Amino acid sequence: MTELQVALALLGADHLLAERHNPGQHELPRALGDRVAAMKLMRLAETRRL
Repeated sequence: MTELQVALALLGADHLLAERHNPGQHELPRALGDRVAAMKLMRLAETRRL
C-alpha cells in the first residue's frame, strides 16, 4: 500500500465510524480523496520547499 492509499483508508474508516453506517460496502465521499491529495501536495511543498 502506498502512503496515499493508507491515508484514504484511514480517513474513510473515520468517516464511516463518525456517520455510524451499517456494516457493508459504502461509497466514500469524493472530498476524502481531495483531502488526501491536498495533504500530499502540502507535504511535497514542505519537503521540497515549493
